[in-house]
Amino acid sequence: DTDPVLNNGIHGMREEGRYYPLAKGFHRIRIEYFQQEGGIGLEFRVESPGKPAVTVPADWLYH
Repeated sequence: DTDPVLNNGIHGMREEGRYYPLAKGFHRIRIEYFQQEGGIGLEFRVESPGKPAVTVPADWLYH
């Protein structure tokens, strides 16, 4: 377990993140999402050394 990324409270969409060094391969993640009002949005992005952050495509995710 690692420290969670918390973006609690009622507010507009804003970026919040952490860096977790990961080895190549599959990793377990958990996303909890709360929406009360305003626009709907959630972005899950990853970043590799020397490369810009990219939104995680659906085909990278399994359950």
